[in-house]
Amino acid sequence: MTLLRVIKDSILPLAAVISACTAVWMFGGHQICFFKGLIGIPCPGCGITHAWMSFFSGNLREALHWHPLFWTVPFCFGLFFYDRFGGWGKGFRTDVIWASILGAFILVYVIRMVLFFPSVMPLEYNSKAVIPKAVSFFVK
Repeated sequence: MTLLRVIKDSILPLAAVISACTAVWMFGGHQICFFKGLIGIPCPGCGITHAWMSFFSGNLREALHWHPLFWTVPFCFGLFFYDRFGGWGKGFRTDVIWASILGAFILVYVIRMVLFFPSVMPLEYNSKAVIPKAVSFFVK
C-alpha cells in the first residue's frame, strides 16, 4: 500500500472527523457530546460516562440515575469482538441480542426524554448548540 493511499484512505477521513468534532465543540457550547453540541438535545447514550464514573466511585444508585443502561457497554464490546473475530459456532444469533439492546436504548431514551427533558441533568437542552444558534440567527 502506497503512502498516498494510506493518507487518502485513513488519515484524511480521520482528520475530517476530528475537524468536525472540534468545530462542534468550539461553536456548540463546549459540549463533549457531538450530538448535543450539534443538535442541542441529548443523545440516547447521554450520561453513560458520568454513570461509569459514579459506578467506579462506588455509587451504584447515582450511576443508574445518570444512565440505567450503562452496564451494557462492556457487554456490547464483548459482543462486538465476538461478532468480529468468531465465536461459539453457528446458531448463536447475535443479531437478536443487538436488536434487543437497541430496543432497550430507544425505550429508555424515550422514557428519559418524557420524564427529564429539558431541565434535569444530563438531559438538559443545550441552547448554545450549532443548529439552535443557526436557527435563532435566521429566525430573528
